[in-house]
Amino acid sequence: MFLHPDRHNLALIEYSGDEKAARHFPQGLARVDNSRNYIRTQPPVLKDMRMENGRPQKVYQRLVSKAAASRNEHCINATPRNTAQVRNMQKFLHNKERPSRDAIFNLHEFAYDSDFVHRITTYPDLIVIMYHPEIMATFRYNYN
Repeated sequence: MFLHPDRHNLALIEYSGDEKAARHFPQGLARVDNSRNYIRTQPPVLKDMRMENGRPQKVYQRLVSKAAASRNEHCINATPRNTAQVRNMQKFLHNKERPSRDAIFNLHEFAYDSDFVHRITTYPDLIVIMYHPEIMATFRYNYN
């Protein structure tokens, strides 16, 4: 190992071993018995997945049929890998829009942003009183 004289966090590491011992390992969380090579999904396909709405199976079918209709590029490069990839993209986008993963915090944010939540009690039990003011006015009017 050689260190750079001016930059102490840079190092050059030399490997002198048997390169024949190296072998390919599965990509990411793929199973060991997976015989298919990993091919990265192209950025335009990822962009199309972000724009599509609906159930993952339907989104996948639309993207595959769209790629088959264009025929100007290889189908492998123009489609998502499978429905699980579409589902994961949808989960990613959904989680990205969430203000927080804390349910109580999200409830309080919702209460501040709307007139639907009227009372929140968190101790000793969680109690949330929610109603639409116009509907309550209708009930009060009919009750009196």
